[in-house]
Amino acid sequence: MKRSSLLLALTGSFGLALVGSASKAMATCTTGTVGAAILGNYAVKIVGAAVDTGAAGDPKPNPIVGIGVIALDGACEVTGGELIFNDGGTITGPAHDAPPRNAVVAFSGSLSANISAGTSYNLNTNNTGFLTLTDTTGGMNGGNPVTFGITVESGGAEFRGVRINGGTAPGSPPANDAPLTILGERQGSATPGTPALTTTTFESPFAILCDNVSRTSTGLGLGYQPLSGTVQEHAFPPVGSPTIVINSNLWFNNNGGTINGSTLVSPNGGAFLCDLGGAILGAPSLVDGTQNTDALFENNFGCPIGANTDSSWVLWGSSYQNAFTILTGEQVPGGGFVPVTSVSSCTAGKTIVGGIDRLAPSPVTLHSTGAPVTVTITNDSAAPLDYSSITLSSALSGYVTITGGTCTTSAGSIPSDNLAFGPGICTITLADTGTPCAATGPNHITGSATPGSGLGTMTVALNDHLIVGSTEDANGAEVAVTCTR
Repeated sequence: MKRSSLLLALTGSFGLALVGSASKAMATCTTGTVGAAILGNYAVKIVGAAVDTGAAGDPKPNPIVGIGVIALDGACEVTGGELIFNDGGTITGPAHDAPPRNAVVAFSGSLSANISAGTSYNLNTNNTGFLTLTDTTGGMNGGNPVTFGITVESGGAEFRGVRINGGTAPGSPPANDAPLTILGERQGSATPGTPALTTTTFESPFAILCDNVSRTSTGLGLGYQPLSGTVQEHAFPPVGSPTIVINSNLWFNNNGGTINGSTLVSPNGGAFLCDLGGAILGAPSLVDGTQNTDALFENNFGCPIGANTDSSWVLWGSSYQNAFTILTGEQVPGGGFVPVTSVSSCTAGKTIVGGIDRLAPSPVTLHSTGAPVTVTITNDSAAPLDYSSITLSSALSGYVTITGGTCTTSAGSIPSDNLAFGPGICTITLADTGTPCAATGPNHITGSATPGSGLGTMTVALNDHLIVGSTEDANGAEVAVTCTR
């Protein structure tokens, strides 16, 4: 039976006349169908592969993945949404990041983006039926409607299905007839925006798992590249900063240890451990639960990955405790940001991160007649602790100096805590310069964690985690340093 005949037979069994049509005639449910079983905003993940004709020497099918959010009105109409879609390394989406990343696609934060309003979904009383989506940017099926046969879970919080309108002529189907699956997960409740999305909704640690089939990616290499780890998303500690930073550590199992033609030996016997640091690019959307992010691989633990990548996320779950994410862009070594050629998607769920960062001793008292003092910063968190510099206040100049330690005084990164290596630790050694401090008078430097004229303070500038034992201000983590006899 030809596909067209099969589809008509299927639609007839549900009393449908226009499956796949974007007509406004589908704005209400047709006789014999219902729509209330799925109502609200749903994060969606679409997965598949390009059609493979099986020709001699034919490579494996190119993978396809897309994530986004769609709005369903409970009356059989898709009222809008947005979708980022990667078809074998060609990626499309509703918006782009701001310069210098303006070549990289991104979520717009709007439900009136590139999922066409007015397409339909219909269910029978067994909660099975059809969902039609149209991607107006043309990434999915060239902008033509794609219809999925779906089944809804009890309670309506999740649906899943497969594409049913792909394939037109046996033996030579066009590339845009790719077989696809869809998974839909409700955001919050059936009442859109309930519970309300806030900026702090996004500030959470996530356990994340990614599957990545790379093709010609410059930073990540070639081959299948699964990643797993912990991603922490939190407010940037300096007081008054509106930035939300993202830090993570990931197990990166790359193509048998081969990256861009070089075979590298992992100290962990099978996977590289890498720290990442980054930030949300712009404000997260409180409309549809999306955000766009940046992440830079760091060389902690000898990580050989030198990539700076961009990703987009969509939250889902009753309290927005889960997420789908997709890799969207990367920085060319020595150049700008370009759309990614890898095909990578991830699923994340909130986790518990109990570790904290600590500095001791604090406050610091240095006796000019005594031994140097070593200050230790310990990173017990599941993500790297990055900072821009470590400095002493001008009042300490001539009396106290940093003479050593493992912390760099310029921009540095203290590795994350993990089972393979334990907490990240670095030290700062403070010593008398040779000019003695006094118990009283002008040569006595009073320490203060609130910097001021004549006061002794050590600053860990622009630290991206809170550090217990310090006082946070707009400059970073402040520690009182007293110099006396």
